[in-house]
Amino acid sequence: KINGHVTVPTKSGKLGKWVSYQRKQYCLLEKGKHSTLTNDRREKLESIGFRFKHHPSPTRVHWDQRFQELVDFKKINGHATVPTKSGKLGKWVSYQRKQYCLLKEGKHSTLTNDRHEKLESIGFTFICRPSPTITLLDQQNQELVDFKKINGHTNAPQGSGPLGTWVDTQRQVFHPLEEGKHSTLTNERSDELEIIG
Repeated sequence: KINGHVTVPTKSGKLGKWVSYQRKQYCLLEKGKHSTLTNDRREKLESIGFRFKHHPSPTRVHWDQRFQELVDFKKINGHATVPTKSGKLGKWVSYQRKQYCLLKEGKHSTLTNDRHEKLESIGFTFICRPSPTITLLDQQNQELVDFKKINGHTNAPQGSGPLGTWVDTQRQVFHPLEEGKHSTLTNERSDELEIIG
């Protein structure tokens, strides 16, 4: 409150030493080593604008800047499904999904609740790689369930990436089944999709 920022010089007595210690603990977490910095403590520090990396390199882009790039991407393309091979934004998107998967597994993650909510608010889809016991159809079903949770419906637009294309294909193969004709969609599969909505 007094200085208008939380950038405490490391030579500022006990507070400076404490700040330096928090940064060291964060670095240990980043390396997957034991640390006294819990997710709760990290989130509290981040909520007041604390930066764990005091001297970020000039090439390192702040999370909010990449998020804004994703928002702009969605405005242009109508969806937030950035191909992972689309340069720096694609790599960043891939990293966010990886952090989400770590979070779901109860492991250390740089994805805070605030960041997660921001990404969800623009329709970002968090996908974790399926375990070998989960089929591709199960994964697609789950993506559709997640889409419905976010959007309140299952009408994923055809141009909205892989999920939209998959939903469109399911509708196309449903019509022959509905008419009693041969279809690659089984009755069991049709029932599963109807349960989702």
